[in-house]
Amino acid sequence: MINGKLKQAIGALDITALGVGAAVSLSFFSALAPAARLAGPGLVISMAIAAVPMAVYAVIYAFMGTGAPASGASYAWARSYVHPFAGFIVSWLRIAASVAALMVLGQALVQYLDAVAPISERTPVIAAAFLTAWGLNTIGVSIAVRAQLLMTIALLGVLGALAGPALVHTAPANFAPFLPHGLGGALAAVPLLVGLFFGVEAATELGEEVKARPASIAPALLVAFAVTALVYLAVAAAALGVLGPDVLASSPAALLDLARRTPGPAGAPLFAAAGALAIGTTINALFMILARLLMAMGRSGVLPSALAIVHPRRGTPWVATTVTLALCLGGMFMPADLVFLLLGINIPNLLRYGVTCIAAVRAMHIDPDFHARAAVRLPPRWIRNLCWVGAVLAVALMVLGGAADWRPMLALGAWSAIGAGYYLLRYAWFRGTP
Repeated sequence: MINGKLKQAIGALDITALGVGAAVSLSFFSALAPAARLAGPGLVISMAIAAVPMAVYAVIYAFMGTGAPASGASYAWARSYVHPFAGFIVSWLRIAASVAALMVLGQALVQYLDAVAPISERTPVIAAAFLTAWGLNTIGVSIAVRAQLLMTIALLGVLGALAGPALVHTAPANFAPFLPHGLGGALAAVPLLVGLFFGVEAATELGEEVKARPASIAPALLVAFAVTALVYLAVAAAALGVLGPDVLASSPAALLDLARRTPGPAGAPLFAAAGALAIGTTINALFMILARLLMAMGRSGVLPSALAIVHPRRGTPWVATTVTLALCLGGMFMPADLVFLLLGINIPNLLRYGVTCIAAVRAMHIDPDFHARAAVRLPPRWIRNLCWVGAVLAVALMVLGGAADWRPMLALGAWSAIGAGYYLLRYAWFRGTP
C-alpha cells in the first residue's frame, strides 16, 4: 500500500445497506418502462427469473468474500485465480459499465428533481451529484457508509409508503392478458431486469475495509438480496396494478405517475424529492466500488501505480476517487438511449460474475484450505456446482442481451479491443505480465 492503509469501518449493517442501496435505486423505474413494453404484466415473471442468477452470485460472492477478502475483489480474484488478463479485461469492461450505470442514475435523478422544481439544464445537476459522492468518499469511508445507511433507510421508507397504498388501488384487469407477447416477451425482458439485482454483493468489493466478523458477512449479503427482491416485486406489482402495462410502458418516471394516482397531486413532489435522495444510495455505492477497482488495478501495476495511493490520515484511495469523478464527468457525453445504457451495464457485469464463478472453482483447486477459511458452510461439491450454474447463466443472459440490441455489444467490443491493445503494449514494454 502506498502512503497509508485502508480504514476498516464497514460493519454487518453497513454490508446490508451497501447491498440494498447499490441494487435498489430509482433507476429501477427507468427499467420498468422498456421491460413492460416487452413483457406486459408478465414482467413480474421476468423479474422473478432475473433474481435467480443473482441469488447464485450472492452465495458465490459471500464464499469468495470471506475466503479471500480484497478491495477491488472481482479484479483481484480473476487476476489471482484465473489469469491476469482475465482480471484486466473484466475490470476494463466494468469501468465502462460503472460509468454507464452512473449515467442512468444521473438521468433518473434529474427526472425526479424536475418534478419538484423545473430544471432547464440537466448537466450541472448530474455533475453536482457526482461531486457530492466524490466529497463523501474523499473525506473518509466512515462518512460514506454512514451516509449510505441513512439514504438506504430513506429509500425503503419511500418505496414502502408508495407500494402499500398503491396495492390497495390495484385493478385486476390490468394484469390481463398476463403474457401479451407470450413467454418469449417475458424472457426478452430478463436481460434488462437482471441488472436490477447487481450490487447486492457491493461490500465484498471493499473487502479490506470490512470490520465485520467473517461469519456475519454471508447472512448480511443474503439479507440484502432478500430485501431487494421483495421490494422490486412489491413495487412492480403496484405499478402494474395501478397504472396498467400500457401506461407503464410509456412512462419515463413511473414513481411520479404512481404517486399522482394514489396520494394525489400533493404527494408527487414529496415522493419526487425523497426519490431523488434515494438515488444517491446507488450513486454513492457505485462510486466507492469503481474507486476501489481502479485502486486495485493500480496496485497490481496494470494501471498507473498512483491510483493505489491511500491518504495517510483518512485511509481513502483519494487518487482513484478523483479519477472516478473524472470518468463520471466524461461519461456525460455517452448516448442517452436507455436500452443501450442498460445493456451496456448488464453485459460487463454478467461477464464479471461468470469469471468470478470460475475463480471460485480455481481457488478451491489451487488452495486446499480455501473452503475451510470461507464462512459459507456449503459442501465443496455444492459450491462447485453453483459456480458452474452461475457461469452458464452469465453466458445465456449475455446472449439474450445481445439479441435485444446489438449496439452495446459492438461498443463493448471496441472498448475491449482498446483495452487488449493497451494490455499487450504494457506486456511488451515490461517484457512480462503486467
